[in-house]
Amino acid sequence: MRPLLATMTVFFAVMAGLGMEGALQWVDRPFSGFLVMDNGVIASAGLSDWPATRNGLVYQHEIVAVEGEAFSGSGALREQIQAAPIGTEITYRLRHEGRELDRTIATRRFEWRDFRLLFGAYFLNGILLAGAALALLRLRDRAQGAGAAAPLLTLSAVWALSAMDLYGPHRLFRVHVLAESLLFAAALHVAMGFPRPWAFVARRPATVWAPYAVAFALAVAYQLALYVPDSYVRLHLAAVGSLGLSLLVLIASQIGRLWAGSPAARRQIRVVALGSLLALAPAVWLSIAEPFNGGSSPQNVMAFTAFLFPVSIAWAVVRQPAGSVAADG
Repeated sequence: MRPLLATMTVFFAVMAGLGMEGALQWVDRPFSGFLVMDNGVIASAGLSDWPATRNGLVYQHEIVAVEGEAFSGSGALREQIQAAPIGTEITYRLRHEGRELDRTIATRRFEWRDFRLLFGAYFLNGILLAGAALALLRLRDRAQGAGAAAPLLTLSAVWALSAMDLYGPHRLFRVHVLAESLLFAAALHVAMGFPRPWAFVARRPATVWAPYAVAFALAVAYQLALYVPDSYVRLHLAAVGSLGLSLLVLIASQIGRLWAGSPAARRQIRVVALGSLLALAPAVWLSIAEPFNGGSSPQNVMAFTAFLFPVSIAWAVVRQPAGSVAADG
């Protein structure tokens, strides 16, 4: 166990370091008013006072041309913007679902406030999720349910920390989409196994791996289509929508355990149910809405409440009565 914990600790530290290094490069510099991934697709992330992303209409659009010239990459766009005065209006040709449109957007300065609300939220949640994941990995042989929750906390930490690098310099792009592909399966794992497994899962432990098989197939397709914008957007919406439905199942499972469990189980699960509801409800809404609105929801909003989930999970594991091994249902 110690080698695994040491490896995971180093992995999270490297992720956090790379993410923070990339994020700091944005501060006090001109930027386009929206965030672009390495495949030329505008990310579903932004703040409400950014005029370009206030209504989400540019999210998940591919940049085709800039000022009449073919788009040559996010790095070249960044250099072009930083070489011009702040407030320069730039015209973009965008494509989404086969339709093209022109948008003229003025550049603006990326300030420390933007950094705190965007990258700071990613970093805080990533560190809390990583710490909770390491704690559960250490306790998984002694605390029932720790092993079921550890994959979701681990993948969520990877997702949050790699998101800091998602908009440049893009070193963790493939890691980020891999985590995004697997999150829905990990959420179902928690629903089926935390704090105790459902009765049919206790009888058939291999059941928890079925969602992962689907998730890995999605991950392979996602990696192959990463630089094909139309296919990337469809797979992104599928991954995010699946996550939303899985989180809904997770919240319902915790509330169901709270409603139907024994007095001892209800005491243990009360904080988890509340933490799941408060932390994950925004993620459920944004994720389920994403496939229906074409990706126009700002996914970074999830980070504002997500930290409550690892805190509630850690509390439940620590408070779990010794020798509690019963299955639910």
